[in-house]
Amino acid sequence: MAVPFSFVIAKMMKKQMLPMSSAGALCGLLLILLVGCGSTVDIMDSQTDTEIFEQGKQYYEQGDYKKSLQYFLYVKDHFLRSSYAGITRFYAGESYFALKKYEDAAIEYKSFLSFFPNDPYAPVAQYKLGASYLKQSLGPDRDQTMLQKAFTTLQEVQQKYPDNQEYVQKADEEIQKVKQKLALHEYLVAEFYRKEERYTSSNHRLRYLLEQFPESRISSDGLYLLGQNYLDLDQPEEAKQSLLQLVQQYPNHEHASDARKYLAKLGVTDIPQAAPLLQRTETPTTEQPSSSPAQPTQEVHSEGYIVLIRENTVFTDLIRTDGIREGMNLEVYREEKLIGTIRIVEIHEGFSIAEIESLASGMMIQEEDTVIVP
Repeated sequence: MAVPFSFVIAKMMKKQMLPMSSAGALCGLLLILLVGCGSTVDIMDSQTDTEIFEQGKQYYEQGDYKKSLQYFLYVKDHFLRSSYAGITRFYAGESYFALKKYEDAAIEYKSFLSFFPNDPYAPVAQYKLGASYLKQSLGPDRDQTMLQKAFTTLQEVQQKYPDNQEYVQKADEEIQKVKQKLALHEYLVAEFYRKEERYTSSNHRLRYLLEQFPESRISSDGLYLLGQNYLDLDQPEEAKQSLLQLVQQYPNHEHASDARKYLAKLGVTDIPQAAPLLQRTETPTTEQPSSSPAQPTQEVHSEGYIVLIRENTVFTDLIRTDGIREGMNLEVYREEKLIGTIRIVEIHEGFSIAEIESLASGMMIQEEDTVIVP
């Protein structure tokens, strides 16, 4: 049971630790502090853990996550042997996540999984733990520790709970985003090292990119940069290998013609043909039988997402094959809400760069917002 602060003040006065003239001021201060803590829940000592949990659950379902959180934390802290000890940790994590307090959410999810790894809610908690780490991650040009934790945690959804197809699929979708971010990070670091003429360091990053994320959209750019570095390092055989791989696998790359010129200077004139790698699987179209009347085609939109934000500049995972062009304006959404518009200024093989054109009132574009291609 909590000790009333009036009792504490009385004890301090009795021991002459607090002058009478200061008692009123301290009482007022403590009242302000108590109000500031946001403790607005009305929990009676006679209430059971079930009653308190159900009250919290009711507030959670109503979307009042601040209140629900206080009820769940109360059960967790005051009923240590309760049958709700596990589920309150999970719902405390859910409340924190809904409030966008991702660090606190991760602590609760991790605590829940430590004690209850086989609970029916465990697959959800494992996925949400990875999502919490992903929400805390920094841009591809910053430290990637949190992004690596998200990657490992999301993989564990597939490893520990393979039968839960819903969250295995959700985890896989997030893993693809994580891979794109990690690949872009390696490329940006490699590009920085190249500008500094640290070609060996640049190649170390590029080889890691190509080994770990071979299906990344930016791997083609990595091959071209790798070939250029080898040329500057006077390692012609290694340059041949990288540039040859580029023109074989990505014959339509924007630097493919330059790569062929470099190869010609290196004595490679006969380039064996190889099937190009698809960077994104497209949905095949079904042709209408000639005897059937043509059906109206449904408008199809491509979409990507915001990978990185630098002040007024954003990076997206969209490329030319998604139907974008320089100067095109695209809309940015978060769920169903329009956040703003961006204008494409540069298109690379693995990503594009855009400037923020407009923002809805009170909104800011964030990483992982959806970009729609009309």
